[in-house]
Amino acid sequence: MNTCSNCSRQFPSRRGLTVHESHCHTEASSLPDKRVSESSEFSDNVLERSSHPKGHCVSTMYKILLWVFALVFVVNVAALGFFTVTVNGKLNSALELSAPQKGTLTEISADGCDSCGTMEDFRKKIGGMNVEFSSESVYSSASPEGQKFIQQYGIVKLPAVVFVAEKSLKPAFKKAVETGAKTPSDTVLVWEKSNPPYFDVARSVTAGLVDVKFLTNKSCSECYDPVALHTSLLGRLGVVFSTTETLDANDEAGKALIEQYSLKKIPAVVLSGEVALYDRLTQVWSQVGTIESYGNYVFRSDEVLGVPYYDLEKEKVVTPEKK
Repeated sequence: MNTCSNCSRQFPSRRGLTVHESHCHTEASSLPDKRVSESSEFSDNVLERSSHPKGHCVSTMYKILLWVFALVFVVNVAALGFFTVTVNGKLNSALELSAPQKGTLTEISADGCDSCGTMEDFRKKIGGMNVEFSSESVYSSASPEGQKFIQQYGIVKLPAVVFVAEKSLKPAFKKAVETGAKTPSDTVLVWEKSNPPYFDVARSVTAGLVDVKFLTNKSCSECYDPVALHTSLLGRLGVVFSTTETLDANDEAGKALIEQYSLKKIPAVVLSGEVALYDRLTQVWSQVGTIESYGNYVFRSDEVLGVPYYDLEKEKVVTPEKK
């Protein structure tokens, strides 16, 4: 038996062995190339299969990043737009609030009432605020224009001032001037003279005029002059006299006044008329006098003035001690 040197197989003859060795050698010599070829093909397939998923993942990541960047960009643009609109809105609101209140100012005077005065000082006061007048006018209450304002805005006391704004009244301006004002609408303010004397539109008379009687004592040279002193004091309280009358305690009219009001001290003062309209006077009157049942105000406390007066009960001049 003969053995093949390549594959260790046994053959019975030499010729068979020779033929087999020739075939086995050829097959063996070509085997490494085939294995190399198969290995190369396998490697290429592996690389191709391994490289394809990697490229696909990278492409997907790029797309995701692009969408993220696009979304961030859109959000930023939207936020910036919202911020700009909000800031501009607040800025415009602030500018609008700080801008002057624009409108017209009209005064309606009290025709035929010289003692009623005017509202000129009040108009100047308003003009000193954050306001801009497109026009300023003064109409008599007897004029067609004055009558139109009186009826349109329900004015009951004259003189009066009417402010008509171009736009709704700003809160700051309204708050600054609303004291004593009426607001017929959100663009109108009306001020009427509240302190007497003023013209009462409903009654067509001057309201707040006071009649005064001064009671003196000519026989008392030391006693104070009630005309001078009380005219000054009442004037400080805004009282406007309609008529004045001076009586002497030694005359019949003076004696009748003393008896009528049971006076104990002279000089004295008696007020009648629409005294009650003067709030400042009525608030302090209880400290210096009385209010009679028919509305007259009688001054009785000469001692509070700190000047000499005549005491009718003691029948002598009294000089109060200075405090």
